[in-house]
Amino acid sequence: MASINIDLTAAPFASFADQSGPDLVRHFNAMAAEANHIGLIVYKPVTRFASLEAGVRRCEQLRSSLMARIQSEAAVSHEEAKQRSVQRMVNETMAEATVSHSQDQQGNLVDTITETLAGDPATTPEAQAPDTESEDNMAKKAGKSKAKAAKATKAPKKAATPRAPRENAGPTLRDQMNEYNELAKQARDLGLNAKHHTSTFETRDKGVVQIEKLQKAIKEAQKAK
Repeated sequence: MASINIDLTAAPFASFADQSGPDLVRHFNAMAAEANHIGLIVYKPVTRFASLEAGVRRCEQLRSSLMARIQSEAAVSHEEAKQRSVQRMVNETMAEATVSHSQDQQGNLVDTITETLAGDPATTPEAQAPDTESEDNMAKKAGKSKAKAAKATKAPKKAATPRAPRENAGPTLRDQMNEYNELAKQARDLGLNAKHHTSTFETRDKGVVQIEKLQKAIKEAQKAK
């Protein structure tokens, strides 16, 4: 954004009513040079005005045009800064959500391995019990009494450890993931950088935090529109 090098709110540009013809010419040409510099409109320098009234009128018109351009560009700069602030907030939210989802994936992997091992026949007490077939054959040769004694020493089964019950109150982690993805779609429609996620949050509390942050970013973007 181009800026001008003169203060239009201070003398001698604040008022032209009491200025002489040469002063009006000099100040008009100074403002014309600034207008050409910022691309407002092409003004040619003047050497004199038809009358003092014409000079004052021309100077005031040019000053008004410059002031309007400055105010317009200031409003655009403010809007751009607001948009950058909203985008930065969304980026921070997405970065935190990505870390949370990565931790969720690691936790899901541990649960999967644990459940697989729990249901694997090779890890059950029955599979880990000693193979008594060859011992039985040897015992049969020595006597039936030893064979019965060997079968009676079979390892007892271990009681399965009950899993902690799931929480029933409030939305599930998958419900939170679906809600977040719906908000992410709205954010993308507003021009924000919000990604779709396929993993659930690590905890409900983390899910609530991420959803609230994205909702806030969407509200800021809607205000900026």
